[in-house]
Amino acid sequence: MAFGRIVVVWAAVAAWLVTWPLAGAWWLVFLLLGTLMEWPVRSPIGAARITRVVASGGLLAWTRAE
Repeated sequence: MAFGRIVVVWAAVAAWLVTWPLAGAWWLVFLLLGTLMEWPVRSPIGAARITRVVASGGLLAWTRAE
């Protein structure tokens, strides 16, 4: 059971590190933040809250990209 959790977390971190240089990076940070705040997502409202955090991060990145 514990080994399975370690493998899942290892895969998540590996995916994070592979995806990081390919993307604009700001949205990954806010996606992680929103997901950590709402995990586990139990309803559409929780998914909407994650989307709200990502959208807020997008607005922040857009205003700082001068």
